[in-house]
Amino acid sequence: MTDSTRARTYAQALHQNVVETTVRQLRSVQAGLRANPDVRQVLGDPTVEFRDKARRVLDFLPAGASPDVQQFVQYLLNESALDDLDPIIVELDQLGTGGPRVLEGSVTSAVPLTDQEQAALREKLTAEAGTSLDLTFLVDPEIMGGLVVQVGDRVVDASVATRFRQLKDSITKAL
Repeated sequence: MTDSTRARTYAQALHQNVVETTVRQLRSVQAGLRANPDVRQVLGDPTVEFRDKARRVLDFLPAGASPDVQQFVQYLLNESALDDLDPIIVELDQLGTGGPRVLEGSVTSAVPLTDQEQAALREKLTAEAGTSLDLTFLVDPEIMGGLVVQVGDRVVDASVATRFRQLKDSITKAL
């Protein structure tokens, strides 16, 4: 590996790490705002002072959050732009990875899914993942029914075969 290639590799790794840390911290704010609608009300109240609003929002950041992220969140608050946090996180995540992040995944069903069912699943899973998905739809009659969904390194097995196996195991343990 040449010195310039090594330097580029290290620089890219550092850049991605910084972006991922920032995105993680911003997602904490995003999750806090979603889970606490009362804070949203306070943020919209013109009688509440900015420092009190900022304190409530900054409380959603993890301990040791970057001062730059703290200032950025306060800037968004000051500009009444916290609603832009979702698209900001998506854009930042894409910048960190050098483009739109695409996760690979598969959906296995016992019978072929219709185009409409595939489209609905693709839409729902993409929304859940928060990024683009490259999904492969597979058929495996052995699962008997339900779905087995794998996206990235996560697997959700909601198949009938697995439920039967779990039921059998619990009955066996009870005896």
